[in-house]
Amino acid sequence: MLRHDRPGGLPAPGAPPLRLLIASEVRFLRESLGEILARGDSIAVVGYGADLDQSLRLSRDLRPDMVLLDAALRDGPLAVRRLREAQAGLRVVVFAVSESVESVLAWAQAGVGLPAISYAQFDQTQRIPVSD
Repeated sequence: MLRHDRPGGLPAPGAPPLRLLIASEVRFLRESLGEILARGDSIAVVGYGADLDQSLRLSRDLRPDMVLLDAALRDGPLAVRRLREAQAGLRVVVFAVSESVESVLAWAQAGVGLPAISYAQFDQTQRIPVSD
């Protein structure tokens, strides 16, 4: 069991925090999410990627446990594939996914597990299990 294999992917008490990279083209969005998620001791935001190239570079350099990726990022499914090629076992969580069949299939084919969080409150999303 990895240190973050508890429900929701959060570390056990006393374990190092989950190292998170946030990828979004929208600066306000990525920095706001980072500020909110880093408030507790269980998540450490290690970087912010503004596009695919920067996110790949940061992922290689910083070796996060997980990437939180905005579905609106250009070439998002390609980004997932390239991130996972660069770092085996990297968990990628995509947010703001359209629930159309085409969108869900494209993300699933890229290897992203899509938890059903459409109706979850924001504070509940940390407790949703994330698939590898």
